[in-house]
Amino acid sequence: MEEFSISITEKTQEYVNNQDQLKTRHVVRLDFWKKLLLEMNSKSGLFPNISPSKYGWIGAGAGVRGVAFNFAGSKDYARCELYIDRGDHEENKFVYDELLSKQETIEEGFGGALSW
Repeated sequence: MEEFSISITEKTQEYVNNQDQLKTRHVVRLDFWKKLLLEMNSKSGLFPNISPSKYGWIGAGAGVRGVAFNFAGSKDYARCELYIDRGDHEENKFVYDELLSKQETIEEGFGGALSW
């Protein structure tokens, strides 16, 4: 019986430690998104109604059905992305191909090469 109690105690402590790590991660993310949104909102009108969150990504609609601008981050990376999800593979491919056909213009407006 003693072994079982130790095992439960260890599991409980492990759970508490994991929860503390999650809470810390959420606080860090929330602070990061607040700062990012302040900066973005000084440069663009895309994110004024977006609230920071504890999650690993935030996004805003691009003004086209099924297309969004997202920011994603983790412990090891951060990225911005154009997320295409119209619920249909062929429609998604059509949107992507249309954008790809304007790659040069898009990258010129962005100010550098993008990962396609």
